[in-house]
Amino acid sequence: MSDQPVEFQAKIYVYDLKNCAREFGFKADEGCDVSMVSGQPKADIEKKYFPTLSAKVLPEMLAEMLGSVRFKLSQGMEKPLDTAAIRQQHFLYLVAYSPAGCAANSNTHSISADAIFRSCTPNPFLRMEG
Repeated sequence: MSDQPVEFQAKIYVYDLKNCAREFGFKADEGCDVSMVSGQPKADIEKKYFPTLSAKVLPEMLAEMLGSVRFKLSQGMEKPLDTAAIRQQHFLYLVAYSPAGCAANSNTHSISADAIFRSCTPNPFLRMEG
């Protein structure tokens, strides 16, 4: 992500997440899961769920970003990880998806993970990874 304040980045991320929810018809009671992940789990989530929203975040900002996003979404926060733990576990991405929403299935969806990702990341202020 860019060098803008975490609070501003979180605001943009939540804005994009809400736009994505409206675009794909999520219901308010479905909610979404927002997590810190490394590269392979991110790819697995993008293959399993439709749609996903992910952003690459500096490790020293990731815990604060996750906390801010969850606060804006009125979600609880488990014990936050420190930067050393985030680096040790190779967390680089903040990923949001709806577990109750559209689980991707090769028989019902022919959209690639890259297409799903691009459809939910319109904001130029966030440095997104696809």
